[in-house]
Amino acid sequence: MGKIRVLSDQLINQIAAGEIVERPASVVKELVENALDAGATRIDIEVARGGRERITIRDDGEGMSHEDALLAFEHHATSKLRVAEDLERIASLGFRGEALPSVAAVSRLALRTAERTAGGAAGGTLVEIHGGVIRDVRPIAWAGGTELVVRDLFFNVPARKKFLRADTTESAHIARTVTHYALAWPAVHFTLLSGTRRVIDVPPVRSLDERIHQLFGDEFLADMIPLNTQEEGVRLSGFISGPHQRRASTEAQYFFVNGRMVRDRLLATALSQVYRGIIPGGTYPAAILFVEIPSAEIDVNVHPAKTEIRFRQSWQVQTFIRRTLETAIRTHRPFASLADWTAPAEQPDTPAGEAVTGDPGSAADAVRQRVREALADFSTQPTSPMERRFAFTSVRTGAPDALTLSIDRHPETAAPPPVSGAAVKDTGRWQVLGQWRESFIVAVSPDELLVVDQHVAHERVLYEAFRRQLGERAVPRQRLLVPETLELSPAHREEMDRVANQFAAAGFEIEPFGSGGTVVIKAVPAMANRVEVELLVRDILDRLGDIGASFSIDEVQRRVAAALACHAAVKIHTPLEPEAMQNLVDRLLSAEEPTTCPHGRPVVLRLHIRDLEKGFKRA
Repeated sequence: MGKIRVLSDQLINQIAAGEIVERPASVVKELVENALDAGATRIDIEVARGGRERITIRDDGEGMSHEDALLAFEHHATSKLRVAEDLERIASLGFRGEALPSVAAVSRLALRTAERTAGGAAGGTLVEIHGGVIRDVRPIAWAGGTELVVRDLFFNVPARKKFLRADTTESAHIARTVTHYALAWPAVHFTLLSGTRRVIDVPPVRSLDERIHQLFGDEFLADMIPLNTQEEGVRLSGFISGPHQRRASTEAQYFFVNGRMVRDRLLATALSQVYRGIIPGGTYPAAILFVEIPSAEIDVNVHPAKTEIRFRQSWQVQTFIRRTLETAIRTHRPFASLADWTAPAEQPDTPAGEAVTGDPGSAADAVRQRVREALADFSTQPTSPMERRFAFTSVRTGAPDALTLSIDRHPETAAPPPVSGAAVKDTGRWQVLGQWRESFIVAVSPDELLVVDQHVAHERVLYEAFRRQLGERAVPRQRLLVPETLELSPAHREEMDRVANQFAAAGFEIEPFGSGGTVVIKAVPAMANRVEVELLVRDILDRLGDIGASFSIDEVQRRVAAALACHAAVKIHTPLEPEAMQNLVDRLLSAEEPTTCPHGRPVVLRLHIRDLEKGFKRA
């Protein structure tokens, strides 16, 4: 007897479902697309236990007849295609005829639908399917539109079910999926109910910016740069963030091609390339990008889930997108990159600090003006060429507006336990000479010249102090005189619920406000009393976004501490008192890991006496 056998229909359906239904959010995606293709103007989604227990989707679309309701569960049965050429001009979200049978193959599904006619809704149809097997088909009274109830997802595929994350994680994925479609279809009313909580409720609006306001709030929109450019049949529209609004993850990036939600490497790469050198490594811009292109120029049939696409002329499209993004940033950015200008030559006829003639809106002119102002300030320093080259603030005189660091004045930064003794941590070895460019501390030891980045050094000190507080469950809390309200995206709200206990342990007091995504911040860790609270909380949520269901408390604490230290640390271009500089250096040398900041960047650059002697040919 031969070894090759034809698989049963049930097994075929389960294999096909594995390509389309990855998690509960995949079910929501497919069913929402069906509702949109049916012309729905309102789509209501309800989920229980992150969608693994129940997903209900109702729409007011055109509905289905009795015959179509049965055909919809047959593989490759679709109303979108007739001939092969239709694939080249497909405009609907769904077209393969695989979504419903795939979902029905791995769940207990009930469909209620009625076709809308000129005289109102006709009689409805109920179809119940368990694990791909039809259990019941009968006529029912139904007002019109369609309702799908999906229960016990993956009940018959335990291998797939065990890979689902925590309920809150799956709910966050669903919220992000619904957010995508709400952005792409602002004229449609979307609601999302997770358990008893209303996560999304966005009535129809006329424009994308109104929908962004509904989902993310005014502050998010205020920092975004609008786009709307067309070239050779390709249009790019939407919004991107300015250089100062950056995230710790790609959670705030939404890509669409012809209204279809996509995970596209071409768009992500173009965005990343444009922001390289503008925002720090390891951070990401926010972006809501829509590409409109003739259907014949893309292939949406790459994967059954239809989230991957191919551009026929990918290089030209990527070049257009990158050029459009670069132009938008350059136009709206108040400063230019180093590539936009060259160092000014000597100009004896132009007094230092005098305004440069030219277009006042030119970013390059603005930079040149700031350079001249800096040179004017610099001219007040020692005037000989050698003195000017090496000028820095002396520890004897300090700076008139210098900041005195409070790293040794608060209980949250009490001295660390004694460090066992490598010579590198002998705090008597380093003597601070001064501050250079109000950003770097210059110090010496018996054998070395050292340059310390004051921001990352302070970051390391604060990070270790806060980790000790968390470990000892003794985080001092500072109540805000005026509580701050914060509008969170649906995904961020789910993330906040998931790690609420860790936020409380870290010294935050945050409570929900109303039924939407608004929260009220009433208290913060004492170490954060000088930071922008909203930016700090958003940054923490971004940093926690990719932690899985089985996250460790230590990993959460590490990320919270890293975010807090980054925001609370003294910034560059900040003058420091001599005592503060010496204090910071001493505390750094007492740290457990004084060589890098919590993000892995170096803290100190060293120049050994041997290297100096070699440079002066004394070796």
